[in-house]
Amino acid sequence: MSYKALAPRPAHGSSLSEPTTPPHLKKKPPPKIACETCRARKTACDAKRPSCTKCTRKLLPCRYNSSGERLKQRVQDLQSSLDHHRELVNLLSETPEENIIQVLRDLRAAPEPLAYLASARGDMDITLQERRPSADTGTTGSLQSQPRADLEFDEVTARYEIAYPALAPIPLSTIDPRPRFAVPASSSGLDQPLLNFGGSVSSSPTNLLHTQPGASDPLSNLTATLAARLSSSRQQDGTPSFGSEAAPVYVDDRLHRLQIDYWTSVPISNDFAATVISTYLEVDHPFYGLFDADLFLNDLINREITFCSPFLVTTLLCQACYTCSAIDARTLALAHAFFQEAEMLYRAERMSDILPNSSALAIFSMICSLQCREDLAFETQQLSRQMGKRMKLIGAADDEANRAYFSDMTPQMKIASAQVAWGLYNWLSLRTLFYEDRAISYPPILPIPGGPPEGRRQSISSLEWPPHSLPRWIGCAFPALCKLWVLAQEIASVYFIDRGKPLIERVSLAFAESKYHKLLEWAATLKPELKRREQNTPIDTLIFHMYLHSIILTLFRPFLQGPQRDQKLRVFTSADSSPGAIYEASVIQMKHIVLQHHLDYPGKLFSNFACAGYIQLCSTIAGPTSLSNNSNTINKNQRREQRFYFDICMCFFQDAYLQHELSLPIAQGLICMALQNNLIRASKARKIMKQFQVRGEHHRHYSDSLPDPKATALSSPYASTTTLPPKMRAQIIVNFELAVVNVDAARAHSLASKLEDLVLFEEFTNTTAMDTNSDESDDGDTDEGNRPPTENENEHENDYESSTQSGGGSVMGGSDYYWTPTSDVCRDIDNCWMGGCDGG
Repeated sequence: MSYKALAPRPAHGSSLSEPTTPPHLKKKPPPKIACETCRARKTACDAKRPSCTKCTRKLLPCRYNSSGERLKQRVQDLQSSLDHHRELVNLLSETPEENIIQVLRDLRAAPEPLAYLASARGDMDITLQERRPSADTGTTGSLQSQPRADLEFDEVTARYEIAYPALAPIPLSTIDPRPRFAVPASSSGLDQPLLNFGGSVSSSPTNLLHTQPGASDPLSNLTATLAARLSSSRQQDGTPSFGSEAAPVYVDDRLHRLQIDYWTSVPISNDFAATVISTYLEVDHPFYGLFDADLFLNDLINREITFCSPFLVTTLLCQACYTCSAIDARTLALAHAFFQEAEMLYRAERMSDILPNSSALAIFSMICSLQCREDLAFETQQLSRQMGKRMKLIGAADDEANRAYFSDMTPQMKIASAQVAWGLYNWLSLRTLFYEDRAISYPPILPIPGGPPEGRRQSISSLEWPPHSLPRWIGCAFPALCKLWVLAQEIASVYFIDRGKPLIERVSLAFAESKYHKLLEWAATLKPELKRREQNTPIDTLIFHMYLHSIILTLFRPFLQGPQRDQKLRVFTSADSSPGAIYEASVIQMKHIVLQHHLDYPGKLFSNFACAGYIQLCSTIAGPTSLSNNSNTINKNQRREQRFYFDICMCFFQDAYLQHELSLPIAQGLICMALQNNLIRASKARKIMKQFQVRGEHHRHYSDSLPDPKATALSSPYASTTTLPPKMRAQIIVNFELAVVNVDAARAHSLASKLEDLVLFEEFTNTTAMDTNSDESDDGDTDEGNRPPTENENEHENDYESSTQSGGGSVMGGSDYYWTPTSDVCRDIDNCWMGGCDGG
């Protein structure tokens, strides 16, 4: 028989007779009474009447509300909300039947029903902003992304929610305005280039990346480093994620079987080649689409030359290595080697009308532009355009003879032709928008790859065109971009056809209004996947919207001067639907897009296709007209906001400068605009440029061993517009307002050449409008004016002085864009970027 064990004897002083109350049965203390002032301040209150001790001591009003009074207030709030909703239901019931669809659209687009009710009845006392305080409530001088214009909030957002989505403002105070990439590392040092450029590429004495079996690979860590940062860890939904430390997983498994030495004489390993090709297909191909990826990869692996060629492979590797140099500077040496080989192949293949050569010419022209080889870029762009016309890919009328040209092709050749045609059309359209090249007379007659079958023309359907789907990793923006460029070419055919007259004299407002209406109606038919979200919008969708609003800004920019700026348009019913209001609405959207790109994709390699939005936004902010950089007409917070977006754009161009040299003259031209319009001071300009020079050190090092570019035989319209060396004639337009009246003066090289003189003049006279109309804390050199220099600042100031004394070059560039620092990068990057540091 077992007995239950006895409990231990209670401790001394305890009594068995004392009952113990379980914690969950203990009575809660009565709620504390506190006055309304202490409740609001969240401080303890002794509840003395008629005034508590703290309110008496601080001479504050002391008032007690009973639970009944608070309940009464709650009932009143609910009754008010019920009245508003009842009014909204009455408004819907009284709306005519023909207008009910539009009212429902407006209601769905509004942030909340009460905001729509306030807009509909003209009573703005009930707004979302008043009911929901921002994240910066109570912060003095905090910045928010710019509030919506009345036109955008009331009508554009309601009717065209894809082009003008109603997204919440982003608090600017939460954004870190610094570059997203660090200065690229090189474990072997910049003084040990990967290849010897003294001889030809094929005779390189050291095979550093492609070694014999059993031999050591001294730079194998380069492939490993890039694979860890660039290779895609493919998820089930096809979304790439960077930064995986697992084995490389490429966009296509066929790249594991790549034998690269068949295609190029540059000594690289198969793993390295597969990694950078996969990178190009993910980063650049979704926007340019210059070849069909499936057919290209099949021929690349199987060593066939129908849809692949050495010229195409070399140009692709060259562009991919330039992109990867943002992560590891050593890939820049390989990019230069591929550039030399591509230029040699270009001389041999430029007259062979085959699809791979047409694609390669376009990629090589893009590379030349990005590396400021503008004479060669113009030559290759012209030859690419002529080849496309001869092959009836672009500029061919939709007639029976041209359709017959494609009728006897195999299904694979038809698919490849459509992809090359639209990729070439997209690239040339981009050139038209930012270089003002002449427009293309006809778009491709072939169907858009990945487009809906019902969107094909009857003439194409008669050719029994095969279905043409796109890989999932390309995204959904490419078909929409193709159609967008068709609309852009319609605008360019009028805007950029005759430079003998100013643009405002040859373009009517009716034309701009009709094209704008066509753009919006087409945008309303886009897939829901192309609508921007509050967070994590796909990068191809963001870039698509960058170009959509870039085209809208181009469309209405000629009408910003004169009385037509405020002239009412017939597209909308709002009284303030004017070119100026539409322009401002698209600028607001562009700001939000740029902030989303800056926040959602930190440290991720990006296509140079993204440069468009940043150039357009920065040109608008630094320009003289669009936002009126006159301190008499804008307040202090507005000026701070302009400088904030200017800094964000400079961050992007600093990151892009790690990849290509074109970003430097673009940034110089924009800085020149900002100086001319008193947005920044000369000291800020010098500090920004010193940052560029530190981040571009790898360009200077690897470019020193390359031969100077030779003058091309084909004459260029830009040949006599500047005294700068041919390599540095960046012809891209950065001052779009000036381009309305003088295109040549608006190009990057023209503005960049004036920067040094403008800085010296501003420093010498010290009489700019900003110095007289703005206080010291309002120009970006905030709160740093009287502090002693830090150790980092003294160190970098000495670096700058020693470099200039030893002939390191002009700080602003001039004919020599580079300054040689004696240390790495400034560690005080916060103060340096915002203008408080005198060092790099």
